[in-house]
Amino acid sequence: MNLVTHSLGVNFYLLAPPQPQADLVLWADKIDQHYSETRLELLIKELSDELGARTMSFSSVSYDPFGASANLLIAQQVSALAHLDASHISTHTYFDIGNELRWSSFRLELEISTCGDVHPVEALNGLFDKLKPHFATIDARSRGAGVDSLGRISLAQDDRRLNEMAITGYSSCAEKDGYVMLASDQNVPVIDAAITALIS
Repeated sequence: MNLVTHSLGVNFYLLAPPQPQADLVLWADKIDQHYSETRLELLIKELSDELGARTMSFSSVSYDPFGASANLLIAQQVSALAHLDASHISTHTYFDIGNELRWSSFRLELEISTCGDVHPVEALNGLFDKLKPHFATIDARSRGAGVDSLGRISLAQDDRRLNEMAITGYSSCAEKDGYVMLASDQNVPVIDAAITALIS
């Protein structure tokens, strides 16, 4: 019997340096079109396929002037007890538009929770390759209890050490408060300086 849930929370960030408000609105509009309700829907349905899950229900919404959310309830084959196989994928976008004195940021928050054999961290490299953030924070946890073939009960172990994971094109720049922060190896110096200021 397995009552273990694997959860992955990732926040993907894009940054824009201080600049005139009109330019920042154009920046936000371009990103909002790229990460639209339709794009989020496609993203989480592709993730569901990668996890070997089937869609149970789906919902999405766009916000005005910027932002969108999409949620997918999924099922994976884990046991004969159907009520134990429900999982979800949820994503939301957030904008903080600055001005000539303040940086702007875009955040795509993604949460994957699974009860199946495929751990959601297996999707990380593909996500980074698709989304290409300037930096990201990652939090992965396993919860619950399982019973092995000898009848022993044990609590779930977080056996995936994020700081040991290799994400192509990204390097660990911080580990604090239970999450790992990765920055793109392709960032320009001004973006790297902003990320360094964020984690100081």
